[in-house]
Amino acid sequence: MNTKAISPLSSTIILLVVSIIIGILVMSWGRTYVEQATLKADQKQIEEKQVSVFEDLDARLRTGEISKEQYDKMKAVLLSN
Repeated sequence: MNTKAISPLSSTIILLVVSIIIGILVMSWGRTYVEQATLKADQKQIEEKQVSVFEDLDARLRTGEISKEQYDKMKAVLLSN
């Protein structure tokens, strides 16, 4: 039988190239995944802080610490940001 195959050097090079390409794809996907997860977590944290500030503002209005006019002005400023 006179069969031919690729040399061990060629097969090693092909294996390395394929491994590097797969590594690049996985790292790229991982970076995108982490960035999106971080953005979602940051956005959720900001929303929670905003809710907390509005709850505090509402509590101050109910207890009489601030007037309705002050409440309206502060709420307008917070909503504009």
